[in-house]
Amino acid sequence: MSDIKSAWEIAQERANRLGKLSAEEQKQQEEQECRQIAAGIAQKYLNSSETQDIATMLDKYSGEGKRLIELALFGLLTEAITFDSQTRAEKAAQGIVVMKPKSQPLIGRIIDLLTEYHQAGKTIKKEVETRTKEVLHQLRISGSAIGEINIEAGPQWQQNWQRVRRPLEQQLDALKQELHEGKF
Repeated sequence: MSDIKSAWEIAQERANRLGKLSAEEQKQQEEQECRQIAAGIAQKYLNSSETQDIATMLDKYSGEGKRLIELALFGLLTEAITFDSQTRAEKAAQGIVVMKPKSQPLIGRIIDLLTEYHQAGKTIKKEVETRTKEVLHQLRISGSAIGEINIEAGPQWQQNWQRVRRPLEQQLDALKQELHEGKF
């Protein structure tokens, strides 16, 4: 009767035949799991309309796993700081400050740059819109005939915007690099 094995014993025998993971493979597997956890935390934190406390989200973990998760999360939050969405970028920046309070001065410079970028966009849009309306007015086109003008589709907008945008993007990249290198 001792010849009958449980499913668990059969699975164990098969696993033993396959061999065990090397120390390096175990480390890589743990790092991958921590990156996935960090990605989930980042997504939940950045996509939530409610104020999430990132420190509380990290308190569930400890030891080397927590350190790896924090490292991956820091990288993900830094990547999320872009000009595409000022709200999302500011939330990512706040999360970084919670994780690394000494980064506050550098994050302040990043927030100022984000604000400058969006203000520059509004200013350029207003200037181009004013010039476009003046040209249309000279052509005797006015009132409801012009309605909403899609300024951003015109070449003048594109040229002015690229001229302003490029140096600001370079500044943001430099500040994010400082953040990655821990220069705060």
